[in-house]
Amino acid sequence: MTDEINLSPDKLVELARIMATPINLDELIRSGAMISSELGWYELLKPLESLPQHVQIQLEDIRRDTVDGKVRTFVKFEKPNVVAALLYKKLTGEEFKS
Repeated sequence: MTDEINLSPDKLVELARIMATPINLDELIRSGAMISSELGWYELLKPLESLPQHVQIQLEDIRRDTVDGKVRTFVKFEKPNVVAALLYKKLTGEEFKS
């Protein structure tokens, strides 16, 4: 059995746009959503669901640590997807602009 994913052309364009959108880490830190931690990890200070959609989708890894009895959430992000930007251009005929 194979798993099929059926995406409409509009949904595929939207997914390519989301995956190609760079994450503005400085803005997320400035807004109080997270702080820089170690080795590419960031500690979330706000719920994951409150972050922009492209930020949520580009998570590479997530971990939870308990420090002083408090559960803290750390995330690591993928780099913006160059292939997604090329797919966006192929589907729309337009250069991807973030």
